[in-house]
Amino acid sequence: RDPDVLDTWFSSALWPLSTMGWPDPGQDPQFAGLLDAFKPTSVLCTARDIITLWVSRMVMFNRFFEDGRVPFREVYIHPVIQDGDGKRMSKSAGNGVDPLDIIRTHGADAMRFTLCGMASQTQDVRLPVERDEATGVNTSPKFDLGKRFCNKLWNASRFTIGMLGQQADAPAGPVSRCDLAPIDRWMLSRLARAAARIDAALAAYEFNVYADAAYDLLWTEFCDVYLEAIKPTVQSSPSQRACLATVFESILRLLHPALPFVTEAIHEHARRSPGVPGVEGVTLGDAGALLCLAPWPRFDAGLIDAALETSTAEMLALVRLIREARQSAGVSPKRAATLHAPADLAREIAGFAGLVERLANLSGVTADEPAGPAVTIAHGARELRLSGLVEQADAGAERQRLEKALAELDAAISTLEKRLANPGYTEKAPAALVQQTRDQLAAKRAEREAVAASLEALV
Repeated sequence: RDPDVLDTWFSSALWPLSTMGWPDPGQDPQFAGLLDAFKPTSVLCTARDIITLWVSRMVMFNRFFEDGRVPFREVYIHPVIQDGDGKRMSKSAGNGVDPLDIIRTHGADAMRFTLCGMASQTQDVRLPVERDEATGVNTSPKFDLGKRFCNKLWNASRFTIGMLGQQADAPAGPVSRCDLAPIDRWMLSRLARAAARIDAALAAYEFNVYADAAYDLLWTEFCDVYLEAIKPTVQSSPSQRACLATVFESILRLLHPALPFVTEAIHEHARRSPGVPGVEGVTLGDAGALLCLAPWPRFDAGLIDAALETSTAEMLALVRLIREARQSAGVSPKRAATLHAPADLAREIAGFAGLVERLANLSGVTADEPAGPAVTIAHGARELRLSGLVEQADAGAERQRLEKALAELDAAISTLEKRLANPGYTEKAPAALVQQTRDQLAAKRAEREAVAASLEALV
């Protein structure tokens, strides 16, 4: 046995030193200054199983040979990816997924975004593995989420770039928030809030939180709500186009760390569109030819409007209720209906400049009673009606729907009452959480009263 053999992990411990010319960096010009320039590095990324074998040895060796200096400031311990049964992936077991196969079938960005969403603070994550008989390679349905997300961004870019390419009357300077519609101010508020969440997540290496925030921002808030809401008005509103351009450019930059290839390709097309002034409170800076060199977007705290977000959330909740009522009645979403609401709610809806009407496909909102058959909706303690969905009243189907809703509410109320009747919960749980439960119970009781009244009035 050779007495001079060095354990492999001890030689690996020299990696931060030997790669930059140590122990005599001055002898070769290519290594000159590297140790001072790149040590300590910002972060080391590794798995937990070699913390002692490798990470600790690098720290010890560097502190010994470099007068106490550490090789890196932070260490990010990422989870280990296992198969669907919790077993470690390996080639010999045949339960692994080759990243190159996923890049060919889904794309590098789709794979990266999916893995970001799985990179939680837990020690291990599971990736169900399936054999694709057509290609003969292992894959996982989880990567479909990343692929759908990339497709969503592509589709949103087509609409946005198409709208921005048609403008001929752009504002001369940055648009003031006062000149924007409520839905534009809401989108800017949600954008600023999402950016703050993304910044905090990236700083803390919470990549799953970053992926969740990015998904909600693009898919739910930008595509499902904002783009659908502005379709009828954006072509005729220069200020709204400026807001659209600012929000979309911000989203591209916020998504770039996870989707560098897709966002870079979209940026190349977007920058060919005529220049659009920004919106006050959003600092983007010149992106130039490459998105990867663009400044990170910054947002003024004043963009966040909590009151507007709350009122908009109430309107969006109403839209969901109307869509559910259509589905329950078996009516196509393309068929317009009229909403009959109390006068105060009708005024609130009018204040959002057609938001509810567009998203819920309403021909109008009125405080008048319906003249013909209508579907009843319980919106909190309020009773709303939708007319125009059915030619004639189907009392049996409506009674069945209301009875089902009543049973679900009774079950929810019973659960909340039992929770509040438990001293272990009311005395030990945080006061805010207990109060939240009480508020939920009051809301469910009010909703039950409205449903019960509708059921009683049904003939």
